[in-house]
Amino acid sequence: MKPLISIITPVFNSEKTVESCIQSIKKQNNPNIEHIIIDGLSSDNTVATIKQYDGSYNMLWKSEKDTGIADAMNKGFKLATGQFVAWIDADNYYDDRVYEHIFNKIKSKPEIDIICGLVDVIDGNVIKTFKPDFPFNYKKSLLKNTGGIPVQPGVFFKKELFDKVGGFNTKYKVAGDYDFWVKVLKTNPNIDYSNIVFGYYKKEDLGASQSAKGIIKGLKEMLTIGKEHNQTFYGKILLIKKYIIGLLSIYKKKITKTYVK
Repeated sequence: MKPLISIITPVFNSEKTVESCIQSIKKQNNPNIEHIIIDGLSSDNTVATIKQYDGSYNMLWKSEKDTGIADAMNKGFKLATGQFVAWIDADNYYDDRVYEHIFNKIKSKPEIDIICGLVDVIDGNVIKTFKPDFPFNYKKSLLKNTGGIPVQPGVFFKKELFDKVGGFNTKYKVAGDYDFWVKVLKTNPNIDYSNIVFGYYKKEDLGASQSAKGIIKGLKEMLTIGKEHNQTFYGKILLIKKYIIGLLSIYKKKITKTYVK
């Protein structure tokens, strides 16, 4: 039976977190869901962990060299057969009730293109519910930058949108998700908003985009993307301000750790 929803998970050296992500999808025990895992030739026990679940639920996985997360995502989405798709990083996981909610939305409102919800951010022992700046639209995405786009794992969308915008641009190594959503929002999709938690984001597992080098690279990519879409001067100012604050936050943490030692 063809699945209704396809979930893509790009992984690389994620042995400590990928299992909780897998379990959050497997426990749904729903044949209308397929899980596609794209591994970038991990050198740790990531693949061994994935293999433990091979055949235990509707999962497809591949392990091969890629040029980065955008390339891995494109590979995964091209394999997807569901009407709706989503992606979730290996260090995040879904709420137990999210799929039932999504299925009901699709059934009751077939005209919907994108379904957005809330995300619980886990920072150590503290959990805070993050409510995105609803509603989303193209103009807001260029004004508020990453603050004006849907966030994973709090969004599901029709696969045809991925095909329509040509997927992820592999030249962007840090801001590829922003570029993708700006292009999607430009198509003026029909978006549904839900005031419930879809998934959980682990703040303590910071990726490359949260390092000083990653922040600088991200800013350069964001400015390029903004230029391609004729971003306003005010939007650029807000963008630069946000990234400066991010850099200062990193250096503050480094200084604090030095004095604590």
